[in-house]
Amino acid sequence: MSNDVQMKGGASINRLVISRKGFDSANGGCASPIFPDGTMLSLPIPSGGDPVTYADLRHGDVSIGDMVEDLTRGRFTRHDCAHLDPDVGSTVYQGRRGGCSGLFGQVGGSQTTLAKEGVGPGDLFLFFGWFRRVECVGGHWRYERGARDVHVLWGWLSVGSVREVADIPDGDPIRARVPRHPHFGYEHYSNTLYVADRGLGAGVFPRYDRRLQLTDPGSLQRTCWRLPRWFYPFEPGRKRPPLGYHGKRWRWSPESDVRLTSVDIGQEFVLDATAYPEAEEWALDLIKSLGSRSG
Repeated sequence: MSNDVQMKGGASINRLVISRKGFDSANGGCASPIFPDGTMLSLPIPSGGDPVTYADLRHGDVSIGDMVEDLTRGRFTRHDCAHLDPDVGSTVYQGRRGGCSGLFGQVGGSQTTLAKEGVGPGDLFLFFGWFRRVECVGGHWRYERGARDVHVLWGWLSVGSVREVADIPDGDPIRARVPRHPHFGYEHYSNTLYVADRGLGAGVFPRYDRRLQLTDPGSLQRTCWRLPRWFYPFEPGRKRPPLGYHGKRWRWSPESDVRLTSVDIGQEFVLDATAYPEAEEWALDLIKSLGSRSG
């Protein structure tokens, strides 16, 4: 991966999508790791029948197959299939041509949400997930005693194009480069791929940083978020659409920063960035300061 992140120029982001991805309470059942050296990795969720297994994945010298067995206490093994999507980090799976694909696939109700909101070229996904610090003791991985469960931003994808998988021919360069992307094996009426653009592209935040943490540092609940003050949707005299799935006023508490009780289900939370002009500067500053572009 390259640390040279090319910033967007000209067009502004119309929609910012805060997108939940990786291990969660329903898929995997435990947190993704923040390693002792401060690096972090979003564990792809288990998915029967996908073409990649946890044994195929590595994080530097760490076998993700071994780690998944340890952290899940054997509920999932190295031989279980891993849903490597979104695919925005080239250090994880080396069995592809040309490094990271910069692809994100979506189906079903979550894709309906994205389509209804008009998410498309020029828009930006920020991926977040459930993380906790880990340690290796006696050759086995475990969570640090007393380590907190937190929601953390871990990657991004700037949309260059949106393509229905059924309309992508066999000879298309995307299929040739990433023949084992899981969404190429799905038969679903709404099976859709979001392809990274050539500007901001796609990538990961390789190291934990407090600026990436959504969870309020003063709360023991990972779903209690602290956000910049401009996220607050109910300013007097200003009518703005709130972050998707977070329209109930009781979820929001305006202070010097904003406290948000985030929903514990749902994947794609869309923010109308045209109503929140601060959103673009905030997101791009995180990527420029902390991001590592893939490819």
